[in-house]
Amino acid sequence: MRLYNLIVECVEKTIARNKPIEVVYGLVESTNPLKIKVNQKLTLPESFLVVNKSLTDYSVNMQIDGVIKNVKVLNALKKGEQVMMLAFNKGQMYYVAERVSKK
Repeated sequence: MRLYNLIVECVEKTIARNKPIEVVYGLVESTNPLKIKVNQKLTLPESFLVVNKSLTDYSVNMQIDGVIKNVKVLNALKKGEQVMMLAFNKGQMYYVAERVSKK
């Protein structure tokens, strides 16, 4: 059991040191091109961002009264909105996960 505990401890320390995923909050600074400001020193360009489909404009087929219709969902991020992101790859890629409300 001691070897197992030693391995678990080593793995936990490695994960903590590397921070494989970190939760980060930001503010949408512009939408075209998309830029998200994390803090005064860091504004993320679109090339660093992967945006959840639910935070974009997209089309979906819906059945309404027995008729299938293509409906456009207008849900793209807007300037001034706050977002929650997951930072990957030591801050080289950010997944924009969700809007967050201002409190």
